[in-house]
Amino acid sequence: MPVGAPEWPQTHPVRQRRSAQQSLCQVCALSAGCDDGCFFLEVWSGEDDLPVGWPEGHVTTEPPVCPACLPTVAEQRRNLAGTGQAVAVMKAVPRPYGVRGALYSSDPSGRRRVVLEETFGGVVPYSDPRIGWMLASRLALRLTDAHVISVDQTTIRQPVRVLGRQRTTLTVTSTGSEGARTGGGSMSRGTARHRTIVAMRLTAREIAVLEQVALGATRKDAAAALSIRPATFGRHLERIGYKLHVHSRAAKVHAALFHADLTPPKPVVAPWEVSAEERRVWQAVATMSSMAQVASFLRLTESDAREKVRDLMARTRARDEAHLVWLGHTYRVLDTTLVPVPAAAGA
Repeated sequence: MPVGAPEWPQTHPVRQRRSAQQSLCQVCALSAGCDDGCFFLEVWSGEDDLPVGWPEGHVTTEPPVCPACLPTVAEQRRNLAGTGQAVAVMKAVPRPYGVRGALYSSDPSGRRRVVLEETFGGVVPYSDPRIGWMLASRLALRLTDAHVISVDQTTIRQPVRVLGRQRTTLTVTSTGSEGARTGGGSMSRGTARHRTIVAMRLTAREIAVLEQVALGATRKDAAAALSIRPATFGRHLERIGYKLHVHSRAAKVHAALFHADLTPPKPVVAPWEVSAEERRVWQAVATMSSMAQVASFLRLTESDAREKVRDLMARTRARDEAHLVWLGHTYRVLDTTLVPVPAAAGA
C-alpha cells in the first residue's frame, strides 16, 4: 500500500494514460464507474476565471476518481490548493481529446527544437496536424455532460450521496485563509446509482461471513454456524475490510449493501417515528469506520457519540453496531445512495 504525501504532478505517464483510457480511479485503480459520468477534481483561482459554460467541454489530464476515494482525494487537493483557490468536484462523461507533452518543430536549418508550452497551451487535440510532432506524456480528456458538485471542509467527511445525472448550479468553496465563499446552489435527490463504484468482489464465503455479522452474531457463534474456526472467520472479516476500504463491522455491512454484494433485507416500517438526530447517528455508524469519525461527523466528543450510539442500539434492540446498520436498512432509514467513507478519509 503506497504511503506518504501525494505528488500530483508526478503521476507516472503509463499509469495516467491507463487510468484515463480505461476510466480507472487514479487512487485505487478500480473502475471509476463512468457509465453515467464519473468524478473529476479541478483547482482554479476563482469563479471569475472560468469560461462561459464551464465545466462543459473542460479539458483535463487528471484521471477520474471513484466515489469511495473521493473524500480522501478532495481533502488532499484542498490541502494542496493555494490561498484564494477553490477545489471543484465535477461529474462528467469523459471523451478522449488529445495529448499533453513536448511539442517539437523544425527551424529553417532543419534542426528540431522544442516549442515552449506557453505558446500552444500544453495540450494538442488529435485533430490538430501538429499531433505528429508531439512527444506525448499524458492523455487529455474532454468533459461532456458535466456539472459541478460542491465539497467543502465540513461535508467531505460526511456521507456522499451518489445521485443520478442532473444539473446543479455552480457552488464553490474557497480554501484561502479568509474563509469560505460559497455560491448559491442546490441538488435534488435523483435515482440512486449504487453500482457506480466497482470494488473488489466478495467471495461466497465472505458474503456468508457478512450475513452473520449483519445479524449481530459473535465471532464464536458465527464461526460455529459456518463450520469454520474463529480465527478463520476473523481473517475473512479482515479481508472484507481490505476489499471494501472500511474497518468497522458496521461499515462493512453497509459497504457490502452499497456494492450489492449483500442482498438487502426485506423492508418493514419502523416501530416508531425516527427523529432527524437518530437518522444522523444511523448514517454516521453506517458510513464511518471508527468512533472518531462518527464523533467528527456528529460534532460531538467520542464519549458523547458513543452514548448516542448506545441509546439508538437500546431503542432498536440491536445486538451490536453491525446489526444496527442492518436494522437501519430494514427500516429504510439507510439506503444504498450513502457512499461509505474510506477509513483513511476522516481518521
